[in-house]
Amino acid sequence: MNPDKLTEKVMRLLGEAQSLALKAGNPQIGGVHLLAAMMQDEEGYVGRILQAAKVDMAKMAESVQAALRKLPRVDGEATGGLAQDVARVLAKAEDEAAAWGDRFVAADTLL
Repeated sequence: MNPDKLTEKVMRLLGEAQSLALKAGNPQIGGVHLLAAMMQDEEGYVGRILQAAKVDMAKMAESVQAALRKLPRVDGEATGGLAQDVARVLAKAEDEAAAWGDRFVAADTLL
């Protein structure tokens, strides 16, 4: 994954996902952190995409929060590194963006 190929929006979402992980004491930034950040992004269109797909947003938010509560915690300072699932998502999104002729990975590509 090349960070130079990520849009500013994706970088902000990753930063928010990292903040969620660190605040919760989770040792890594997992896919559920990224999804939570995407769902909380009020100016983003990920929520609109999910709603257009007829996703029950309240139920999904409950499921995401439940998944966040189940993640391991560490005492002291967590490192906040990327979990393998997020690294795979970013690599796949980069491949998809290239296949679509996009130079950058946008948030909808992550979804």
